[in-house]
Amino acid sequence: QVKLGDVDGAKATVMSITDNRIRKYTFIAIAKVMLKNGDMREAKALVEYVEDSKIKDCIYSVIVKAQLVVVDIMGAICTAEDISEGFEKDNAYCAIADAQARNGDITEAKATAARLSPHSSSEFSIYNLIAKAQAKNGDLGAARKTFMKNRAMILDFISNVERGNKHKEFIS
Repeated sequence: QVKLGDVDGAKATVMSITDNRIRKYTFIAIAKVMLKNGDMREAKALVEYVEDSKIKDCIYSVIVKAQLVVVDIMGAICTAEDISEGFEKDNAYCAIADAQARNGDITEAKATAARLSPHSSSEFSIYNLIAKAQAKNGDLGAARKTFMKNRAMILDFISNVERGNKHKEFIS
């Protein structure tokens, strides 16, 4: 329906789906078609139509990735800010920091990494991506420093697990 331009009909069809999991993936598919057609505004409007916050977060994540494809870093950051705290938000920030690092903006990539939930497992991924970008850019000293910081965070995480500290703030 969306491919044929019947956005309202597609929304009505999705709302008739009773299985929440299927509804989620259908909303995501609709957002992807909208974004593929270059209609960012309509994809963002779709989020307002959705009631379930988890589905909204998934759609926002898809929008963030589309914004990164067209190198709209600031737009991606603004969209990520609308995502609820947790996995989807951390995943979006990880993708943004990766794009920033690949574009050579290490300072901004680190600032994005600082937005993660405390003790997020995505933190490990972000700093690996930043270190890799630093090395590719020829800044081997900074790459080593970033890698060592990441190594220290991982060892701290492991120590907390060994001590039996399995609280949510240490394992995500």
